[in-house]
Amino acid sequence: MNVSVYGTLKKGFRANSMMDNMNFIGESVEQLNFEMVDLGSFPALFESEEKHNITIETYELKDNDKSTLQRLDNYEGNVMDLAMLLNQVIGLENDNN
Repeated sequence: MNVSVYGTLKKGFRANSMMDNMNFIGESVEQLNFEMVDLGSFPALFESEEKHNITIETYELKDNDKSTLQRLDNYEGNVMDLAMLLNQVIGLENDNN
């Protein structure tokens, strides 16, 4: 399963250590119908009619590691929905088996 992230989970940001148990696939800048907004202590993506450049990092979850997903869920709040949405928007396939 691939997990795509933005903001504080990316390399060089405060929460990237949460991605340590995952394989880094790569980074891309995508033009998406989302706008990144600074909410103070973290950024958020909001749907937008206009396209904006969003930098996304994609990681591969090792062995479908449920504990890593749970930690991400606790940090981000339903990261699975966001990860699948970002993967769908940027055209990545998920292997949910």
